[in-house]
Amino acid sequence: REEGEEAAAGGEGGGLDEEGRAEECATVSMTMGEWVRKLRTDPDPTAYLKDWHLLRHLEGPSSSSSLSSSLPFDEENNSLYSVPSPFSGDLLNRHLLASARRGHDLGDYRFVYWGPGGSRTGLHSDVLDTYSWSHNVEGTKRWTFYPPEPERRPRLEPRPQPRPESESESGAS
Repeated sequence: REEGEEAAAGGEGGGLDEEGRAEECATVSMTMGEWVRKLRTDPDPTAYLKDWHLLRHLEGPSSSSSLSSSLPFDEENNSLYSVPSPFSGDLLNRHLLASARRGHDLGDYRFVYWGPGGSRTGLHSDVLDTYSWSHNVEGTKRWTFYPPEPERRPRLEPRPQPRPESESESGAS
């Protein structure tokens, strides 16, 4: 992204609410330049860049930026990358991208998460259970996979919410 374009930085947080839905992690909006400066001066291992729509930036009107000209481009697919065949059936993005070509920009689910060493996320399911795939540029990532059968999956419980001080003090007498 260019200096003035927004990115979101998130960290450990979020979880499941009382109804079992994913909660958003704590996020802060900042420019890409601010994010890079933060990494250089205060490498907080729990913070990471999230929901950066790199492809939208590269395919947009400002795609002649120095960033887009320095990245490898897949001419055959007119994209920064080709989708691996196991993930080619992503109906959600296919629908959203086709809508955008017809002039109805509904967004997309093609984004980058970028974290320094030590960054992490808690147990979660990817957005709308779409096909997400990961590529590590450097380092390693530890994954835990659970079986698809519901009876064999661990039960995810909502994260306990802290009680207000007035409630916890009143029961202590």
